[in-house]
Amino acid sequence: MRARVRQAVSDARRALEAAGCPSPQVDAEAMLCHLLGWKPHHLLLESDSNLSSESLAEYRSMVQRRQGREPLQHILGTVDFMRESLLSGPGALIPRPETEHLVELLVEELRRAGVRSILDIGTGSAPILIALAAGLPEAEILVGTDIALEALRLASSNVRRSGHSNRAHLVACDLASCINTRFDAVVANLPYVSTGDIARLQPEVRLWEPGLALDGGPDGMKLIRRLLGQAERFTSEGGLLALETGIDQADVAARLLSENRGSWSSVRVTEDLSGRPRYVLGRRARV
Repeated sequence: MRARVRQAVSDARRALEAAGCPSPQVDAEAMLCHLLGWKPHHLLLESDSNLSSESLAEYRSMVQRRQGREPLQHILGTVDFMRESLLSGPGALIPRPETEHLVELLVEELRRAGVRSILDIGTGSAPILIALAAGLPEAEILVGTDIALEALRLASSNVRRSGHSNRAHLVACDLASCINTRFDAVVANLPYVSTGDIARLQPEVRLWEPGLALDGGPDGMKLIRRLLGQAERFTSEGGLLALETGIDQADVAARLLSENRGSWSSVRVTEDLSGRPRYVLGRRARV
């Protein structure tokens, strides 16, 4: 059986729309381009071309997976993050645009400070670690930690693909329990969804992304509190601590950090691209 490109995409769009997928046209086009190795403009140039029976069968299989609300990034096997193409899979959280904005803020600030060492806690598939390595070539050592071995396997592949293996290293441990030195900058994007809210997340997240990377406890701040209580141990004097939090958590996290004035200064909350308070930054006080 054969079908024209235009018809195959139209059929896929209708199927994904009926399944409740948020962006059916975009997903239908992305899957076919990925399958055929095309750029988006090829869909217009080749709209009247016929797909082979083999390609059509494989395309329909991809569409069926997406109908089951499997994330597009898992089906494609990759996700774009800060101009890097990263491997994506069910072992780690899919990086979000909000985290890209945090990295942009950090690259600008850390470049000015001449930072040489960076610790990324809860690195997942290593999007932050790799983006900072790319954006800060002067940083001599970058370490990412995670407790999830599946996430670290994915991260290891991504670090190798990025070409930063000589500077970016991965360690399996709970938060920073294995770290026995201090870093110029510490960044963390920890699980911050409250346990009760997980059931209300979109199926792509609730059914397919790892619960370990989502569940932040009863109020979403269980791991954030733990980290704030330990951060002085692995942040250098004058070093930067940066956190991504949930929308309603940034002010709380900033207050917790500010309460320890003897250890932290210049604590501030920064907004994401939608104007929502999402990021907490503070500097460890100099003794």
